[in-house]
Amino acid sequence: MDRMQSDELFKEFRKYDQYFPKLAYGVLTPRERFEVKKLLRLFWKTLSLQLFKNKDNPSGWVLEQQQTREKLGMKEFMQDRYMFLILWASQGNTGPAAFWLLIYLMNNPEAMAAVRREVDRVVTESGQEVRRGGPIINLTYDMLKETPILDSALEETLRLTAAPVLTRAVMENMNLKISDGRAYQIRQGRHDHQRRA
Repeated sequence: MDRMQSDELFKEFRKYDQYFPKLAYGVLTPRERFEVKKLLRLFWKTLSLQLFKNKDNPSGWVLEQQQTREKLGMKEFMQDRYMFLILWASQGNTGPAAFWLLIYLMNNPEAMAAVRREVDRVVTESGQEVRRGGPIINLTYDMLKETPILDSALEETLRLTAAPVLTRAVMENMNLKISDGRAYQIRQGRHDHQRRA
């Protein structure tokens, strides 16, 4: 998949992500439900097992997961759906968490310095070196287990920013009267999205 295809897929992914709260609560309009089904078919096709098997340089982790699912007897069409689940979970959660972590660290130089020292130490102990234009760091799970400061910064970031989305839908037309005597007509199908702090 080239950069243009990746950008296009990401745009479609963002559309799906915007629909997700309403999908989870079962309050999609018929047009939105049609659009979500169309998006899912696109993702399942684009991330299909057949296309993955023909990739030049597949992710070792994804390949291992795919082989495990195959050994467990998971049908190919379900593996296509699972690939989308991996994409959604990683993009829907990891991206925002990384964004807010960087924002908080950039606004707190002392915390940034502590995280940087810890990461430099762990990378150096693994026999690697961080340098501009240098090779990509081979980051392992064992290395991540040695980063309590980074873990703490991430956990605090998630505490401050991760909030469930509450969606409410008007199930039938109604008149809402408030204490000062004014009244408002609220149409069926109207949605209210709130983030709980």
